Amino acid sequence: MTKQQPPPTHSYFNAMETLAIEEIDRQLQRLSVEVVNSINKGDAIAYALNRLPPLYSTTQEGWYWQQQRAKETLQDLICKAAGWGINAARREKKIFLTQLTRHPEIAQNLQHNSRLLDEENAEGQPEKKLRDYLLAS
Repeated sequence: MTKQQPPPTHSYFNAMETLAIEEIDRQLQRLSVEVVNSINKGDAIAYALNRLPPLYSTTQEGWYWQQQRAKETLQDLICKAAGWGINAARREKKIFLTQLTRHPEIAQNLQHNSRLLDEENAEGQPEKKLRDYLLAS
């Protein structure tokens, strides 16, 4: 298996995501094609990740370290969470049906807030600047 590198879209990564996806893929390979085609893989992944501890890092070395640590200490839980996620995604009656979409205004707000926080850290007054921005929104 080749080492996957985290995508360069932001400056922090949850190393658990790749491990959960790999385990769900492994478990799906053991199921029939009909069952696999009936499962929303995204639902299974989200369900599993919500039952696993997040392992965020900001460096490649940290990301690989977090993955290794999880493989050594959390593999059993990862396997169970993947199974739970697949079972939840197989359920006939879904409570929530509307898929998430990316809204440009949300992405812009997140980018702007991130820039504000970076500026605030440099200026040393994060609370005032962020509070002022949020009150003006």
